[in-house]
Amino acid sequence: MTFSWSFPLLREAHKSLLHIDQFGDLREKESCQYDLKRLHENWDRYKGSGSDRALLKAIFRTFACDWILQMIVNIIVAGFQFASPFIIIRLVKFIEDGKNV
Repeated sequence: MTFSWSFPLLREAHKSLLHIDQFGDLREKESCQYDLKRLHENWDRYKGSGSDRALLKAIFRTFACDWILQMIVNIIVAGFQFASPFIIIRLVKFIEDGKNV
C-alpha cells in the first residue's frame, strides 16, 4: 500500500496553510450524518421496547460491524507482532546454516 495520494496534499501544506475545502469529501458511509441516521433508526427500534438498556443496544447495533472488524484486525496485528521474533530467528538460522530449519 502506498500513500501517493497524500503527496499533493503534503506539497500544498508545505507551501501554505491548509483549509478544509482542500480536503476531499468523505464517502457517504464514512460521514457523521450516515452514522447518526443509523443510530436514530436503531434508537427508534429499541426505545419503545421498555428496556433500560435501549440506548446501549442501539449503539451496539449501529457500530457492531465496525467494532468486530476492528477486533479481528487487532488480533491479526497482535499475532504478527508476537510471531515476528520467531520468524526472524528462523530466518537468521536459515541464512547461517544454508539449509531448511
